[in-house]
Amino acid sequence: MDVRDGLASNDVASIYQDSDGSLWFGTGGGVTQYRRSTVPPKVHIVSVTTDKTYSELDAIPSFPPGARVTLAYRAIDFKTIPEKRQYRVRIKGIDEEWRKPTRSETFDWTPEKPGTYTFEVQSIDRDLNYSEPATLTLHVKRPWWVYALFGTIGVSIPLIAVGFYFGKRLQTQRAIAQQFNPYIAGRV
Repeated sequence: MDVRDGLASNDVASIYQDSDGSLWFGTGGGVTQYRRSTVPPKVHIVSVTTDKTYSELDAIPSFPPGARVTLAYRAIDFKTIPEKRQYRVRIKGIDEEWRKPTRSETFDWTPEKPGTYTFEVQSIDRDLNYSEPATLTLHVKRPWWVYALFGTIGVSIPLIAVGFYFGKRLQTQRAIAQQFNPYIAGRV
């Protein structure tokens, strides 16, 4: 252990902030300058997993409400060690604000309603620089059988109405015919 003037070489004796924002640390081993980086990291979405994993983000099919969706993303940041990288996410249409930062590189989501949603993720580096958001549009659609059910109902109602109309018309015509024709009325 190197000791000068009663300080170990890694003990900080003083801190000074320069006019450009640089920090100067005086230690037993000398003076060190720390200049905060202003270059933001980059982030990209790696894959989406629903019924299977899609790494081609242009080929993600729509999925039904209630399906679990896992989005994986990674930062491109050589300043921050991987264990300390942080991310924040939001889903436009659900979240007004960004969610609380996390170190997780995946986000699990189970959509409740059909619609078009935009997933966004930002990376935060050690100097608290935020990356530009990486975005992905996701389509949540009703299952095919819901459309088939509505289609069946949509076709059935007019058919029932037409059947009712013609049945009533036939009944009216038969009543008129029975009044004027004794053979039909069974009076002969």
